[in-house]
Amino acid sequence: MSRKLAQAATAYGAHFLDAPVSGGSQGAINGTLTIMVGGEREIFEQALPVLQSMGKKENIFYVGSNGVGEIVKIVNNILCGAYRGHYR
Repeated sequence: MSRKLAQAATAYGAHFLDAPVSGGSQGAINGTLTIMVGGEREIFEQALPVLQSMGKKENIFYVGSNGVGEIVKIVNNILCGAYRGHYR
């Protein structure tokens, strides 16, 4: 879906980043979310100040082209679920 949205945005002369987060509601309140960003690197760099209002710079990761942010988030969720399931 992110790739389709990016294509649609490009058709209108806009840019698109997918930027799923990890850290829950407390991370959002504290501004300490981990953010995994997919899209054009140049646009990521331009958006970094906005992203830093939600997460610390060391927790904001450029991970590749559009859609890759979502893939990294899914992998993160799988690993967290596997870890929690193993230690219950």
